[in-house]
Order: sequence, then structure tokens, then C-alpha cells
Amino acid sequence: MDANMWHRHARAQQPAPPEKLSLIDLRALSSAERDAHLGALRDWLAASQFPTADARRVAATMWNVVTTNANSGPGAKTIVAVNAPNTIGKSTAVRAWAHQAYRQWIGQRINDARLPSWSPEPGVHAHEVPVAWINLQSAARIRDFNAQILTYFGYPTDGPIRSLSTRIAGAIGRHRVRVLVVDDVHLLDTRFKDGREVLDHLKHVNTELGERGATMVLIGANLHDSPILADPQIAGRLQALEMAPFAVDTLEDKRAWQEFLVDVEQQLLPYLPAATDGLLAKTHVSRIWRRTQGFVGDVSALLRGAVDAAAVDGTWTLHPSHLDGIALSQRATFQEQSLLRGRRPGSGAPKSRDSQ
Repeated sequence: MDANMWHRHARAQQPAPPEKLSLIDLRALSSAERDAHLGALRDWLAASQFPTADARRVAATMWNVVTTNANSGPGAKTIVAVNAPNTIGKSTAVRAWAHQAYRQWIGQRINDARLPSWSPEPGVHAHEVPVAWINLQSAARIRDFNAQILTYFGYPTDGPIRSLSTRIAGAIGRHRVRVLVVDDVHLLDTRFKDGREVLDHLKHVNTELGERGATMVLIGANLHDSPILADPQIAGRLQALEMAPFAVDTLEDKRAWQEFLVDVEQQLLPYLPAATDGLLAKTHVSRIWRRTQGFVGDVSALLRGAVDAAAVDGTWTLHPSHLDGIALSQRATFQEQSLLRGRRPGSGAPKSRDSQ
């Protein structure tokens, strides 16, 4: 990932929703028209996202912290850390917010294929890069971390670590960085004797960002046991946001799960004209949870695949066979098998008409 790639992703046009057709209209389509409709539906499904209450809370908190940091005095600022198990959608949620923020900060210049630029001083021009996104490499140490940030801006990565750190500090101001996102921060290597230095370097970069009113955002999996969150100085400036899979253990859990599926129905049911309200939130509510265990990444894969299958076979509604026929992640498959074998109690799942 570099600034040019980020700009391309942020300005990319999402596929237009397909035409909403009735069953009569769908059955009247020619073979070529049907293929075109299925292609448009498939493209739209692939790009569709299903925001959760957790994702909306993350976005609202990000705006609040970024705005507060930008308007407060210079110095180390509040760090946002988004912590969740894998495949919950934490990176997706932050990326959606960061794309929106980038487009807002860039304004009409988002329509230009080239990176926007500004003049930090008379006669000097630099790219304006309000969002920097780093996908951290495995076992990354200080030099690796610095090199990824500098590569993002197109800077050379040779030289001693101190020189690279100075280069980063200059780049933050020169390119008007407002947010630095470090994804997969749990991959930072803090195991060896220089682990303390890795944490200190993270704090140093946050200070350099803070001197310019910018914000550091950390995204990681299972950070509770990480030395990053255990560091007193980092913890003292940290606003941690937790994202979790949907549970069905309590009445409140079940209500939240069903409310999420009601929202998803609003997106999908217009393209399933043989379906009725409650298809996901009532009819198939327990089957969807059994297959995915409430992990949003698996829910998205399941419903995209099932809707596509229902369109291809012409039923235009979801049957149990559509949901059971979609291959999901190894994690979801293993957990579903455990549920079916009764290794975990399934009585807490919401009841549905397809649960037998």
C-alpha cells in the first residue's frame, strides 16, 4: 500500500445497484438480459458491506478523537485502538471511515486521478496525504515499521534508524497527514531485547503526529495480552474500541443480532422479489448464526453467496439449501461442526422456522 494506491481506492466508484425487478419482469427477461442482470447483481453484492452497531460506534469515535486531536494544542495525542478477533470486520470498519474522511478532506480533488498537492511554502509543492495506511508486516521491528511508512510516501528507506525517524517526522508535516492507521499492529515484534525500544518508538511517532494535530489509529487482533496495550504511557493515551461477534446468549444479544439482520434485509430483499419480510431476521435467523457464529465477515460471505445462488437458480428467495451450500472459512466450518455435534450449547440461538 502507498499513497497513490490509497487515492485510487478512495476515489473508486462502487458498482451501481442492479435494477429492482419483479418476478414477472425477471421471468420475461431474455437469456442475454438475464445474464446481464445476474452480472450486475453479482458485482453489487461483491462490493456491498453490512455495517454493524460496532462499526458505526467506531466511526463516530474516530471522528470525535480526530477532531479533538486536531483542535488541541501540540503534543502527544489520544491514540485509538480497535481490538477484535480476526474476521470481525475491524479493518473494514476503519477503512470505510478512513475513505470517507479522506474524500471529505480532499473535496473535489478526489476526482483527479493524481494525488492532490499543496504548497507548504512558496515555491515548494508536495502531495497532500491526509490518511496514511500501513499494513504491518509480520514480526515488524523499528526499521521495518519506519520503512513501511516511508514507502507509503515514496521516500527512500536506506540509512540509520534515527535518520529514518527524522524523515518520517518531516513527511508527516510536509504531506499534511491527519491520520496514521497501523493495521495488524499485533504483528509488531516486542519479544526480543529491543522490544522496549519498539514501544518507545511507537510513542515517539505518536508524539510527532500530535505535534501536528494528527492521530494514530491502531488495529489489531486480541490485543488484550499485547505489550502495546500494557505499556503505561500508551495505555494512558489510549481509547480502546472493542468489536465482537454477535452472540445469542441473552435476550439483548438476540435482539441485537436480529436488528442487524433486519438492516441487512433492507439491502438485500429488494433483489429477492419472491422473499418476504423477516426472511433473515426470523425465518433463517438461527441457521445464519449457526453457520457463522455471528462473525460479520462470514455473514457477509454467506449472504452474498446465497443471494447469488438464489438468483442463478431462479427461486429469488433464500431456502435452507442456499445457506447450507456456501463454503465459509475454516474457523466457521469447524465451529459449526462443533455446534452440530453438540459440543457447545445451541439452545441460546434465536428460534426460527428453518431450525429443524
